[in-house]
Amino acid sequence: MSMRAMLAAGVLLTGGATGAEQTAADAVALHANTNRSRAAVVRWDGRVVEKDEQVRGLRPTARETVETWRKFAEVRGYRVDLDETQRVVVVSDAERFQRFSPSATIVDRTLAALAPFSSPSDVPMVVLRASDDEDGRTATTAAEALGFDGQLHVYVEAGTRADRRAVDARLAEAIARQQLRLDEPFLSEWMADGLASYVAEETTGRAIVGDEARTLRSVQSELERSIDGNKSWQVSLYEVSGVQIEGATEPREAEALAIVAFLAEHHGDAMTRVVAQLGRTEPTEGRPKYREEERALEQHVGKSVLDELSRALREGRSYRP
Repeated sequence: MSMRAMLAAGVLLTGGATGAEQTAADAVALHANTNRSRAAVVRWDGRVVEKDEQVRGLRPTARETVETWRKFAEVRGYRVDLDETQRVVVVSDAERFQRFSPSATIVDRTLAALAPFSSPSDVPMVVLRASDDEDGRTATTAAEALGFDGQLHVYVEAGTRADRRAVDARLAEAIARQQLRLDEPFLSEWMADGLASYVAEETTGRAIVGDEARTLRSVQSELERSIDGNKSWQVSLYEVSGVQIEGATEPREAEALAIVAFLAEHHGDAMTRVVAQLGRTEPTEGRPKYREEERALEQHVGKSVLDELSRALREGRSYRP
């Protein structure tokens, strides 16, 4: 029996495996005998599913994914939530998150907001809301050894009940980013980040910008104030991307969110085509990614779109129509 099959069957390996299989077994079994180990609670669309229950309508790919991560959840004291559509599995600390918004609710809203830009496949993605870095590393090691690390998105969720909006926003953004990573793998980092933040704000009323939960309105207002009076300021996809900009290590999140929001809300159909074109076309060495983005925007929206956006931000009218 393969490692994948044994985990899918809920078998905890204790010996006899070598190489990648043993690495995965060690990772999943880590701390299995601690007091965190308990029966894993699995929910499908909010309903508790018993381990041996044959649930009508549950697809084989969803069942295998749930059973694979059930063992991780069991030894870590986590819970597993499968949404109604069977496209997203959320693994999270059961005790910490039991009083927060049901994962299925956030998932449903996020998938709906993301639908114009990306359509989930039949193989579920997995979002792990790890309680600490160790749990995240353990899950990543196991996923890599099993060969389905492409399905997994891991982030450390340190929020509390007082941070409920931020907790919900982080979950929505994690789902959106993972789905874009799977279905639109060639999107640039700034555009994927902007889209994920936009979807999270649409879903929960907040986006994660600079590790803070922010409203779109506050981000737009702050950006407009920063360029107030600078009549020559122009949107630069090159600068927003952070590529080869001195001192930059990542995209400018606020600008990315503002650009995506403006394009999605004023040129929604065209933005959908832009994302599809850029997300499924591998870039070449001869043309930088930001040039491909400019070309796609010109093709689907028009040559003046970046000038239009620049004027809107300079003049303080980039808010929702």
